[in-house]
Amino acid sequence: PDYPSEPLSRLYRATKGWRCFRELVACREVRYPESRSRDWDTRTTMASAHVELVGEALDSYREDGIDALLEYTVPDIEWQTGGTFVDEGTCRGHDAVRRYLAAMEDAFEGLRVDPRELIDAGDAVVGHTRDTGRGRGSGVPVEVDHYYAIWFRGDKIRRIQNFRDRTSAFEAVGLAGATGKREVG
Repeated sequence: PDYPSEPLSRLYRATKGWRCFRELVACREVRYPESRSRDWDTRTTMASAHVELVGEALDSYREDGIDALLEYTVPDIEWQTGGTFVDEGTCRGHDAVRRYLAAMEDAFEGLRVDPRELIDAGDAVVGHTRDTGRGRGSGVPVEVDHYYAIWFRGDKIRRIQNFRDRTSAFEAVGLAGATGKREVG
């Protein structure tokens, strides 16, 4: 990898998951769970409860699907989509978000949403994922980077807005000009 936190990144991959890496950073203990595996940039701020919540929500989605993700959101969640995979628009509520994510999953075989960065932005989180899969009809491989601004109500996600670039996501949370390149440790 081409980022400064190479040793932490290797350590993160060795622990095979967000929860275990968080425990390692906080407690200096390493556990090796069987089912978690991620390869994402660890320049995040580990102390943020919101960053932890988003990491756990993404793990749940990858392992258990849409309904598991929705457990981390308020019932009246608002998700402004970016139009990269499916039509651009705003989903309001669990049913609308469920339809949006199901449409993405239906359009691509083996759709995988891999977190690359989760960055503490105060009352929000800026996220970066790399989404991969194959077009269901064409079989063409697809790899797209997505950026998100995520806001909260208490300990639940209340709003997500998709962006095609990092700068726009940072601007949405009031951090215009920020790079988001923070090191752990």
